[in-house]
Amino acid sequence: MKNKKIKKHKLSAWWLFILVPFGSVVTSVIFAILYSLNMGNIDNFLNAANISNVKPLALFIYGTAAFVAAIILTLFLKKKGLSLKELGYKNKISIKMIIYSVIAFIIGLILYSFISSLMSLLNIPMMWNSNLAVSISTSSDIIFTFIGATFLGIIGEDTIFRGYLLSMFRERIDLKWSVILSVLIFAVIHLYFGPGVTVWIIPWAFMSCYLFIKFDSIYPCMLFHFLNNLVAYIILPIIYKQ
Repeated sequence: MKNKKIKKHKLSAWWLFILVPFGSVVTSVIFAILYSLNMGNIDNFLNAANISNVKPLALFIYGTAAFVAAIILTLFLKKKGLSLKELGYKNKISIKMIIYSVIAFIIGLILYSFISSLMSLLNIPMMWNSNLAVSISTSSDIIFTFIGATFLGIIGEDTIFRGYLLSMFRERIDLKWSVILSVLIFAVIHLYFGPGVTVWIIPWAFMSCYLFIKFDSIYPCMLFHFLNNLVAYIILPIIYKQ
């Protein structure tokens, strides 16, 4: 009787229960503390930091928390004798990677317009309410939003959802279901934005997974994510403000 080969899993599955909700949980806890310390009103805190509204601060806190989660994951890998290569930090950035990332970004914009129109016809909101949209009014708004949404948040989310989650699933199940599960989990954590945005996140996340798998690297995912968030959180809010 032949010995059955046991597949060794390098990335522990239970970490998804810590890493996936980490950013949202930390953000909620910090805001609860801020509201508690400021008797339910944090306007004085925002004014002191020259932040015009809560959203830039929320993005900064979430991005920082997601980045910290990625660091925690990195330390865990190091303890197991693994490196960042396990999460896709490999292969040099190439012109082809850049081209594919830009194309994915353009497709994402087109899909957003299409899904927004479809949701409007179905009388389903893209966002739960207009207060969830980013508003840019001060230089601090730009700085906090940029650091949180287009730098730290991107590193954290792509490391966790593409580098870790997708790779971890691929060690256990076939590629198709690995992609589907990682996409659905990523979409669900964005449900707080609104139903329409969540629907749009699904094809968006599929494209990100495609880039990760095609190039066996996390870098094109990050570039794609950076372009998306730069336009969504910085450029468009500035344009609409004007």
